[in-house]
Amino acid sequence: MKLSDIPQKIPTPFAEEAGAGFISTIPPSTSVPGRASWQTGFPPVNFEPIPSGGTPPYGQDMNGVLNAITVWLQWLNAGGTVEYDATFSSEIGGYPQGALLAAANGEGFWLCTVDDNTSNPDAGGAGWIFFGPTLVSNGNPTGSVAGTVGTSTSAPTMCWDYKNFVMYYCSQSGTSSTAKWLPVTPAIQVQYPAAAATLSYTRAMNGTMQVRSNGGSAMSDTLPDVSTTDPSWNVYIFNGDGTGILTLTAPTGKSLNGVLNGNINVPPGQSTQVTKDANGNYLCTVFPIPAVFSGQAIYVSANGSYSPGVYDIDTTGGSFDFTIETGGTDGDNYTFRDVGGALAIYPMRLIAPGGQTFEGYPSPMYVDVNWSTFTISRKSGNWSLA
Repeated sequence: MKLSDIPQKIPTPFAEEAGAGFISTIPPSTSVPGRASWQTGFPPVNFEPIPSGGTPPYGQDMNGVLNAITVWLQWLNAGGTVEYDATFSSEIGGYPQGALLAAANGEGFWLCTVDDNTSNPDAGGAGWIFFGPTLVSNGNPTGSVAGTVGTSTSAPTMCWDYKNFVMYYCSQSGTSSTAKWLPVTPAIQVQYPAAAATLSYTRAMNGTMQVRSNGGSAMSDTLPDVSTTDPSWNVYIFNGDGTGILTLTAPTGKSLNGVLNGNINVPPGQSTQVTKDANGNYLCTVFPIPAVFSGQAIYVSANGSYSPGVYDIDTTGGSFDFTIETGGTDGDNYTFRDVGGALAIYPMRLIAPGGQTFEGYPSPMYVDVNWSTFTISRKSGNWSLA
């Protein structure tokens, strides 16, 4: 079949202008002898010879049937969609996987991901994925989404950039021109944002994206005990909180990134993909912290003097100076991870005290590579890339 084989569209429903008395509305069922209904169609008596007591079909019923069918065909020809209908859903036993319904607010569509789905997507029902120009209209990250104010103090705000096909997340409140928005990718199945100190994941969250926030307070999440016989389990997790650290913990008896009953910390504004291996253990894509250091990386977005350690740097608010502490000994290490992705626009100046050099060059050293991760080590009183 070719695109050119498309049949003529229906410009007018059949019998649209049939006069009164020449068209009938077809009922679900009827007790009127000889009349058609949706349950029985044209009844058996319409097929009996008239001399034997049969009744000829009513022309009004034929017009009614063809009119009801062609009205819907015309709607489909015009690209029309329908909203969730609780009565119809009950009558058919729920919507099938792959069904596409219009959102009640007219701003997008719901795609059904399971069979026999009777839940209402516009009321937060399960088993639906949203597609459309806006998921939440607050904020204006790229000029493609209407709105004025974003918030991150309770439930996080997300926007769909319908021009560039990217999901954006508001990680810092402000006006439409000052709110801080970060891209969230990949947007697999989007769950409603979870704003809570703790969250226990379940098997049902497989394949979803979880956006976490708790108004600046620490969060602690437990991964599910998914057995080795379960299908592959993975979740995309984004810590959209401005300052709160998200801790992910393995279920009892399982490992996380090779550590039995282990945990990792996801810094503010950072994300991780969590996957299960064949033994039911978990792997995360958070950058590993070198063994020489312990504990969580320190989040830095302003000028200061710092001791050796691991630092997540963010220059989305503007360039700043990172000053290495005075003193120290050979063997000291500093590890830096760009979590803001803005170094190319707002570089960080790395400043060494007392005439110390970086790779033989005098201080300061400008760091301007987005998403870079590197370690410097003190050797013979100066600093070199480890």
